[in-house]
Amino acid sequence: MKNDIQAIEQNFIDAMGNGVDATTHLSSLFEASIVSHDFRPISNIINALNRIGDASGSRVVRSVFALIFPDSTVKKTKDGRGVVVGAGFDANGLSLDTAALDRMRGAVADKLSIREALVKRVKGKVEKPDVVLPKVMATLLKRMMKEGHSQAACVAALQAAQV
Repeated sequence: MKNDIQAIEQNFIDAMGNGVDATTHLSSLFEASIVSHDFRPISNIINALNRIGDASGSRVVRSVFALIFPDSTVKKTKDGRGVVVGAGFDANGLSLDTAALDRMRGAVADKLSIREALVKRVKGKVEKPDVVLPKVMATLLKRMMKEGHSQAACVAALQAAQV
């Protein structure tokens, strides 16, 4: 299996010119890492992309990895020339976002290129929280008072604005 994973790593690097194939190989690497709990192949491809100067490809791999493995870490090596990735483990084992993994599989099925909106697809829909006006105003008031304005002057300015 080790030779298969190394072949997939090399195929991924070779396929970076063809984004659809790269997405397929990336998905295969994630699947293999989930089964083996060995994340060195992911580190290897990130480091290889950095070595060849493909910063955007490296960023995509790191971002997708962080979405699928929410408690993951990406750290620099001791010599500072590479990165090492690790996935978090919880009481049930590997910390894995199965919904994000399913969206990754869907991206492969839809033949989505790694250069397109792969990260956005794996991330899924994100709902923006409602703005809590009192909290925003309290923060603004603190900042204004720190800059030397009185609370009364801030309130008067807000009332005068009446937007």
